[in-house]
Amino acid sequence: MVTTHRCKFFDVTRPDELKPGRKTHTYTVVNKTRGDILGSIKWYGPWRKFCFFPSASTVWSVDCLKDISGVLGSLSERGGK
Repeated sequence: MVTTHRCKFFDVTRPDELKPGRKTHTYTVVNKTRGDILGSIKWYGPWRKFCFFPSASTVWSVDCLKDISGVLGSLSERGGK
């Protein structure tokens, strides 16, 4: 689990999902204050990078987006593991 000022990022990848054809993990993004699920981070093949997929009806501040952007950058640097 990764924690930032506003969010928690939980690795929700099941062991059976990490087979030879899939090498990256999936993360659920949760609001630290209220525990709401804000979305997920996962590999997006067409762009060949990790992307954030927000949950419906969520609202974002620039600070929260910075937290998510930082985690996306960190995942890209270490190959998604």
